[in-house]
Parts: sequence; C-alpha cells; structure tokens
Amino acid sequence: ILLVYMKQYKTKFNKFIVVFTFSMIGPLMSFAAGPAPVNTLSASNFAILTKTGITDVPSSVITGNVGSSPIAGSATLLTCPEVTGTIYSVDTSGPLPCRVTDSTLLTTAVSDMQTAYTDAAGRTLPDATELGSGNIGGLTIVPGLYKWSTGVTIPTDVTLSGGSSDVWIFQISGDLSIASTKSVILSGGALASNVFWQVAGPTGATLGTTATFNGTILSAKQIILQTGAVLNGRALAQTQVTLDHATISNSSFTPSSSAILHVIKSVVNSDGGSLVASSFMLYVKKSGSNVAGSPLAGAVSPGTPYTLAMGTYVVSEDANSSY
Repeated sequence: ILLVYMKQYKTKFNKFIVVFTFSMIGPLMSFAAGPAPVNTLSASNFAILTKTGITDVPSSVITGNVGSSPIAGSATLLTCPEVTGTIYSVDTSGPLPCRVTDSTLLTTAVSDMQTAYTDAAGRTLPDATELGSGNIGGLTIVPGLYKWSTGVTIPTDVTLSGGSSDVWIFQISGDLSIASTKSVILSGGALASNVFWQVAGPTGATLGTTATFNGTILSAKQIILQTGAVLNGRALAQTQVTLDHATISNSSFTPSSSAILHVIKSVVNSDGGSLVASSFMLYVKKSGSNVAGSPLAGAVSPGTPYTLAMGTYVVSEDANSSY
C-alpha cells in the first residue's frame, strides 16, 4: 500500500510542491466471504449420522465415523470393511466385529447435529432468495447465505466459486435433488467443509446415480445416495440414510490412533469340567493397571471389546488349578 501526501508551498519567487511518501510493507489481510460456518461440534467427525438407521446395497465406501441413535445398532446395515472410521452403536447389536457401543457419545452427537440444523435454518439476512426459482443448475454461486421457500434441483452442474475460507449456507424449505451424473463443483480453492445444505422438505435430499456432491447435508428427513453417488462431506439425517454402492468421504475426519481388541474366552471341558466362559475373570492391563472396563467375566465370541490407544497390553485371567 502506498500513501502519498502532497502540500503546495509558495515563495517570493515561485511555487513548489513537496511530496511525502509513506509505504507500508507486509501482507494484506485476507477476509472470509460469506456467513460464519455452521459448527457441527461432536458430529464433525461423522460421515453418516442418523436417528433411524442406515440401509446399504454393498459395497459402499465410507470415510469417517458412522452412527445411529436412538435406534438400535441392528439398524446400521453397513459392514466393517466398508467403513474407515468407527461404527458407533447404542447397544451390542451393531455390526461386528468393529462396532463400539457408546450410547452417550451418540446421544450427544445427534443433539449436536440437530443444533447445527437449527443454526443453519435460523440464519437471517440472506444474500439471495429464490435463486434460479429453485433450479440452480448451470449457475456459478459465490459465497453467501441463500434461501428458498421451495425445493432446489440441480439438473446440470453447478459451481461454487470462492476461496478456502469462504462459506456457503443453503436454506431449503423443500427437498434437494441432484440429477444423475451431475456435480456440485468447487473452484478457486473452495472446501466442502465450508458448504452447508439445510434441507427441510418432506422427502429430504437425493443424490442421483453417479452424481458428485460437496458439502454437509443437514436434513430433517432422509438422505438418499443412489447407485454410485459420491458425497464429499457429511450425511447428517434426522431420519435415515440410504446407500447404494455409494461413497461418502468426510474431509474433516481425524482417524483415531486407537484399535478395537476383542478378548474371547473359550473353555474346554474335555476332562469332565462344567465351567463356562463367564466363570473366569479376564484382565486387560497396561503397565500393570487395568484399562477402563477391566476386569470382566469372560465372554464367548465375539468376546468383550476394548477400545485401546497405541501401546503394549497384557491379557490375563485368574488361575484355576482344574484348567
């Protein structure tokens, strides 16, 4: 930035001008365009979070945590190899052997998901209303808050153009759909983690066959990914998520430095004994101290799962001279 200050002087013989130049050297400040982002809090590491379950035509590819609450874990129909992340369940009926039972974590995450939905829906002073009369295909949309009293359709590619700090929030009173093979394109460095689609319609959001979509979908109803659809972001649904050979990748997901250890007790009564797995107390210890949940009575397959950080552990049981 160069600032120039000039002052005119007059002497007895002639006039002259003195120029003072001030230069400020350094980077210019960069400001994010658009509204403040929606804070998804503890739901941020989830690729899929629902209240009524997940259906799946395998195989799908999910990067990020997965969970449903308050419905039972049996309503999560993904398999462990399909998920890079943790499949959380409110009970022991979730997918095995990878599911982690944590109803408290899921209750909080679902509450945070609903808070994020309310936040996105409640933003005021939109930059545009009824853009494209609900048809945004073919448009290039700059950062901002956009509002529709109807549904939104994307029959042809739409581009979101902005920088890596810019934010888009789309408030949709109806349903959201993108046609098969079409894309939500990010340009100029825009990030999927800064794009939020709040969908209030009676059906929810539908991504057509092999469509590519970017952003977090906050839906009051279901989210459907038809055959081969790709979502770079999060599917946060207050009913269910339906997958068909789909891909969901949450770029905000931070892989855990932990693993699941299943401790399985098998009892052999070949010498006339009558004890069972639960007759034995089993221990999982690190540096001589029990980890959380240890000790517990033994359990048959799939055993007792422990979520453990990286380290060295010793698994042991009480001695029994008859076995």
